[in-house]
Amino acid sequence: MKFGVYNDRKHPLSILSKERIKSYLKQTEEQNAELFFFEIDNVHFETFEIMGTFFEEKQLVHRLTSFPDLILNESSTSYDKVKDREKELKLKSEIPFISHLIGDKLLIDHILRTSNQFEEYLIPSAPLTSFKDVFEMPHPLVLLKPTNSGKGQGIHILKKVSETRFLHITGDQKKQIPVLQFKKLISELKRQGNYMVQPYITSRTKEGNTFHMRVHLIRNLEAKWVCLIVLADVAEPGRYTSNYKGNTTIRGIDFLVQQYGINGDNVYNRLEKLSLQIADEIDHYYPFTIDELAMDFAITPEKEIKFFEANTGPEIIAFAEERENERAFHRIGYAKTIVKALEKTPLEDRKGKHFKITAKK
Repeated sequence: MKFGVYNDRKHPLSILSKERIKSYLKQTEEQNAELFFFEIDNVHFETFEIMGTFFEEKQLVHRLTSFPDLILNESSTSYDKVKDREKELKLKSEIPFISHLIGDKLLIDHILRTSNQFEEYLIPSAPLTSFKDVFEMPHPLVLLKPTNSGKGQGIHILKKVSETRFLHITGDQKKQIPVLQFKKLISELKRQGNYMVQPYITSRTKEGNTFHMRVHLIRNLEAKWVCLIVLADVAEPGRYTSNYKGNTTIRGIDFLVQQYGINGDNVYNRLEKLSLQIADEIDHYYPFTIDELAMDFAITPEKEIKFFEANTGPEIIAFAEERENERAFHRIGYAKTIVKALEKTPLEDRKGKHFKITAKK
């Protein structure tokens, strides 16, 4: 089998980490598959060929090759940022992609809320439409965040101090602003059209540091979800958010035992089980099979688990070498399973269509 690694903005070798590239090469060799890297400008639709970059005897080799059996698309770019949307759509009509974008935070909230299985884990959420959305939120701290971004970007936390002043928190900056400045901020965020409002959920360590838990799931050779890792991201003292570069990342089980003692194992198991259930529910909504998800959770002082968000194509920073190798192991195995499943469908019936890959029981 032959796989092509693709990024929708740049050549993948210029954007992927060395750990990811190394792991891909190792796992394709061990699993008896062929692998090359390419970008959209390398595709020749008229001859059904791609100028691919191969690693042969530890050397980069550029050569024309036939279309791969499956594209391992290493990107989670929104459609407006794709380098050549028209060509990419044409590529998708010829070759199946392993990964697909899912909806924004409000849509995922809607999917889970309408299932009636996860109500206790969900945070009240609504699109930001007016000043009332903030004024009438029955919670001392209100959080505003973009529905379509990650890593803590664009988050604003507000608290009404008096009739004329608000506390405004962004990143590690905290200041009081007059009501007119507050209204201007809300108007600007509302105009962007992609903001949501939630009560701020307190999730702090015994030492008082803000933290969140991240659970990274991926499909394996049998197309089943497996937990790649559970992590805790802990903020610096004084910060109200913990999803930013520069926080401290700790293995989830170590962190939970540290924080909750003998109950740490129980919290870990609850997180893992809940993540698998949520992943199945989100996957059920879409016409394609989701291959990879990362979910973020809060744990309140009452040890309640609250769901923040789910993302495809999560960035791997902590424990990179270990995680990338395990990720590549499962991803190549799952890719082979997809190809074998699609071989049963005539080529003309699968071009440009989504498919559900059934997990082996």
